[in-house]
Amino acid sequence: MKRIIFGIGLLVMTGFIYAQAETAEWNWTQVSVSSNHTAAIRADGTLWTWGKNDQGKLGDGTTNDSSVPVQVGTATNWISVAAGGIYTAAVRADGTLWAWGSNLYGQFGNGNRGFFSEGNQHRIHGNLTPVRIGTATNWASVYSGGRLTIALRTDGSLWGWGILGFNGFTIHDYGTTPVRIGTVWASVSVGTSHVAAISRDGSLWSWGHNRNGQLGDGTTIERTAPVRVGTDTDWASVFAGYSHTVAIKKNGTLWAWGNNDYGQLGNETQISVFTPVQIGTDTDWASVSVNSGWGYNRAVKTNGELWGWGGGRRLSTPVRIGTDSNWASAFARGVIRKIDGTLWVCENIDEKWIIRPYLTQDIFD
Repeated sequence: MKRIIFGIGLLVMTGFIYAQAETAEWNWTQVSVSSNHTAAIRADGTLWTWGKNDQGKLGDGTTNDSSVPVQVGTATNWISVAAGGIYTAAVRADGTLWAWGSNLYGQFGNGNRGFFSEGNQHRIHGNLTPVRIGTATNWASVYSGGRLTIALRTDGSLWGWGILGFNGFTIHDYGTTPVRIGTVWASVSVGTSHVAAISRDGSLWSWGHNRNGQLGDGTTIERTAPVRVGTDTDWASVFAGYSHTVAIKKNGTLWAWGNNDYGQLGNETQISVFTPVQIGTDTDWASVSVNSGWGYNRAVKTNGELWGWGGGRRLSTPVRIGTDSNWASAFARGVIRKIDGTLWVCENIDEKWIIRPYLTQDIFD
């Protein structure tokens, strides 16, 4: 693995390393991170990508990797973006939905998938630049689960296409055109192999892989359709990871369930649970970043503090990371945004929290 980091000085503290950036402020508003590429939207509505570019998932018309952000086209009205493992999808302010990269599993929703013949060669369906998905003009947001695309419309209807699964294992094949899921939804989060969503009535639902109890329904049974998590109707936001799920209620309390091998449930144990368990007693949680691999989380509070837990035996309860109180929101894979719009990544390495600038992307050989 090659890691490229620009302009950094390190300050080492007890169990914590802070990387001070010397980079310009890009004023990012939203970011989505896959295993090896990033897509992010700036305050001016432009869309930028960086990282690996196999299958053209950066959307710049090439297959060249980039360690710095490259702009996707010239549009200035992007509002939502999702970085999948081999493709990217995004929504514009006019309600149109777009995708680029590989369409191997039908993630574009355009009726195609897999390979096609071109002369004597077989090529993967896909595009090096954004291609519009369908004709609808009421898309609000889009999410990716690697081989699956999930998108929410302004009327609250949720749609899916592609394959829900992992490591070659299929849990449910939605096909190559959008299929409606459930009734009316307020928000959704797509993990590695499961989906969690909040209905407009505040109830919480999930479906997909459930070997570790990450669906929160008290079982380890896989579900191909939404199953309700408990009976509460006061859920505000949910964050689906690899094998665990974290959620925040409207009263600001924090809850988690699923795999707890690395203390990622934050309940002072390493015992997995199959229904929601509260993390501490604080009532000021705002957003969470769940890791898709080694089971650690970073979360931002309403007062701008950054906290983390999981990733090791000694980190099974939330601890404050650093002293800054200007953190704004947390995204997937440890990417955190400050109120000035700059992006940072918070990692857990050898049970130490490390913060570094995120204008670069890990590049895998």
